[in-house]
Amino acid sequence: MSFNVDRQVWLFPGQGSQEIGMGRALLDKFASARAVLELAEQSSGIPLGEIIQRGPESRLTQTNTLQPALVAISLGYVELLRESGAIPLAVAGHSLGEITALYAAGVITLADAIRLGVERGRLMNEAAEGGMTAVKDLAPEKIEEILAGVTNGIVVVANYNARSQTVISGDINALDEVALLLTAAGGTCVKLNVSGAWHSPLVKQAAEQFETILDTVHFDTPSVPLVLGVTGQVAEDAEQIRAVMKKQIVSPVRWTKVTETLLTLGADKFLEVGPGKVLRGLLRKNIDTALRYEVSGVDNARTVNELLSSATKES
Repeated sequence: MSFNVDRQVWLFPGQGSQEIGMGRALLDKFASARAVLELAEQSSGIPLGEIIQRGPESRLTQTNTLQPALVAISLGYVELLRESGAIPLAVAGHSLGEITALYAAGVITLADAIRLGVERGRLMNEAAEGGMTAVKDLAPEKIEEILAGVTNGIVVVANYNARSQTVISGDINALDEVALLLTAAGGTCVKLNVSGAWHSPLVKQAAEQFETILDTVHFDTPSVPLVLGVTGQVAEDAEQIRAVMKKQIVSPVRWTKVTETLLTLGADKFLEVGPGKVLRGLLRKNIDTALRYEVSGVDNARTVNELLSSATKES
């Protein structure tokens, strides 16, 4: 596959895409990626490289470790793509992945992307309570209808991932009660291995503190179309992006709308820039099978070698 093709969208994954050993080929062979990871280690005070490579998994999945680690690995891939000469048609990030998307679109600097990943992880870890549940085989409208009747605690939609996959977030007891109602309505509920009720009012304190940090960051106008998860629309200007990012931690991710918007831009080639295949799976759920499109990732040795070869030729 060529990574210098036109009309290629870069998609950046969020929590849930991590694994022990993620980015191994990238870190082994690309000095710029190692430098990014070292900056993230210095900023966080956490030995991210050691935890990424050796675990334990329980440490990697801690929010204050996972978020800067995942951002650093994804940023490393962006650096490799850029050195290979690749330019995206558009970019979008799922939840945490939106920080890397901001950098890829030229909105924030590398140093600020790392700082935001570190601070977001720290603040959300401190605010962690509640949980999340994935709901399959039930339309989002039906889920919303059932959630509207909940009076014993907070439960909200956190991720509109696909017509057949929605994630809800809230108080543990309320989630358990709602799961019974959703199952009775024909849905399939699976508890997620997360430490908090992300994208819900339960993390309001983290969002408010993150707002203060965002006010210290310089935002530029995107150099390529940036589709925001909170709105599902192309960002208009730098200050609008800042305002939307202030809402991001407590707002639902509208990934189905993000996909629709990308298709209206003429996207037919998608690249998942980061570990895992979560976003590739969601694309296949969201894009009509009658449409012709290509989807791939960067998280394997062959792809890294090809990109490195392109970078060498460019230089």
